[in-house]
Amino acid sequence: MYNGPPLVGNLGGGPARCGCLACVNFDLTLGKNIPLGSEKRVLNLQMQACNSFNHTEVNAIGTSIQYSPSTGAITSGSSIGIPTGTVPNRQLAISAHLQF
Repeated sequence: MYNGPPLVGNLGGGPARCGCLACVNFDLTLGKNIPLGSEKRVLNLQMQACNSFNHTEVNAIGTSIQYSPSTGAITSGSSIGIPTGTVPNRQLAISAHLQF
């Protein structure tokens, strides 16, 4: 990964990566069926975890360029290519279902 000033077109002297990074999301579901005396009565416990490993996933990158009309210089050069948004942190959901 490039670590330095943003490179957009010919402004930084090299090619640039314009776009978001790939999102790698790990979701897990754990379930347990507990029989309650017969085959017809079952207690189903389930836990779901979204973004289980709780790692940062970037979903927005600064892509706008602002010019100063008086000097013709770029005024937003430090925010180009910098992550500006992320997806939510780990979320858990727990449920219980009684079948009879």
